[in-house]
Amino acid sequence: MIITKETPCLLETKYYYIWKGDLTVDEVRIELDKKIIFKGDLKVKGYLEVEGSLEVRGDLKVGGFLEVGGALEVAGYIIVEGDLKVEEWLEVAGYIIVEGDLKVEEWLEVGGYLIVGGDLEVRRWLKVKGYLKVREWLELGGNLKVEGSLKVGESLEVEGDLKVGGDLKVEGALEVAGYIIVEGDLKVEEWLEVGGYLIVGGDLEVRRWLEVGGYLKVREWLKVGGFLKVGGSKTIYGIKTEFYLYIPDHQLPIQIFDNHVRIGCELHTRKQWQEFKDEQIDQMDDNALAFWKENKEWILSINSETNNEQ
Repeated sequence: MIITKETPCLLETKYYYIWKGDLTVDEVRIELDKKIIFKGDLKVKGYLEVEGSLEVRGDLKVGGFLEVGGALEVAGYIIVEGDLKVEEWLEVAGYIIVEGDLKVEEWLEVGGYLIVGGDLEVRRWLKVKGYLKVREWLELGGNLKVEGSLKVGESLEVEGDLKVGGDLKVEGALEVAGYIIVEGDLKVEEWLEVGGYLIVGGDLEVRRWLEVGGYLKVREWLKVGGFLKVGGSKTIYGIKTEFYLYIPDHQLPIQIFDNHVRIGCELHTRKQWQEFKDEQIDQMDDNALAFWKENKEWILSINSETNNEQ
């Protein structure tokens, strides 16, 4: 089916065309010089191709690919079994499910959740009020804000800032030019690089290395598989420190601060570690005493010349 300005049931106004009821077709191409508004549902079994902008006041379901030359607005939900490409911006009050790739040249705002089976690429900013799940690559030219949880199957790259209201899990690498705020847990299977500051309300786990250009604040557990580099101050486990070293590849993970040392789950000041008796160390873990006798000297020597505890 091809919809033009001569198509019956199409009402033309000064600024757009109106389709008053629902439309269910096998395939459709819309060739109009102004935006078209569907006041009901639009369901297409095959492909949907639109030269200009499209607004759907109901739900939009497409069995094949969907390509829009202008902007796309939907008051309900969107389900696309193929790829979805929008040349301008995309705004949806409900949820979006795209089984293929989703590419938006401008910004994307979703009132519900967003699930993308392939790649997700947005040139400007992306805002999702529900959760966001991407099975493949995710790339953004601007900011990313997700009020729920965010899960990415491969790597995530954001040229602006990243804010997630829930948990964030990236099965590849995570690179953000601005800052990152994650209110829940943050887990990255590869490496994590942040140009600004990094704030994590829960646990932070990075399988390889972590580099932060600004300050780092982690409220709960911190685990890094490789090196850790932080340009600004750090607040970890409620401790603000300028010096921080994480040593993962040992019998127990070791974390060294200005005036504190954490070995495994035991966090104490340097002075407390120096003054612990053997019986106290032995009660911490089955092999704690043997470990401490073997490693005490070199652990406490790290940054000892700059720590200012009296």
